[in-house]
Amino acid sequence: MKPLSYVVLAGIVLLSTPFTTSAQVVITELMASNSRTLLDEDGESSDWIEIQNLSSTNVNLLNWSLTDKADNLNAWRFPATNINAGSFMVIFASNKDRRTP
Repeated sequence: MKPLSYVVLAGIVLLSTPFTTSAQVVITELMASNSRTLLDEDGESSDWIEIQNLSSTNVNLLNWSLTDKADNLNAWRFPATNINAGSFMVIFASNKDRRTP
């Protein structure tokens, strides 16, 4: 099995398995205790995590996950969706578990 790739920022971890050197997706920003910055599609102000694909190719996020628990590295898994080269994506930590990209 290949090693995991991860980024830690304020207790949130972005995990990728299997790791590929061309996949450079990082956490760029997060908002904990969101009360007014971004609203989700329901108009609610959930906490959120912003990621960016730093590589020059698109990355499929299938089998990537976000977690804030060392004992549960797959707390929330991404659905099969791509993040384009250089693009950003915001993920709301709302516990709504919307799997459709």
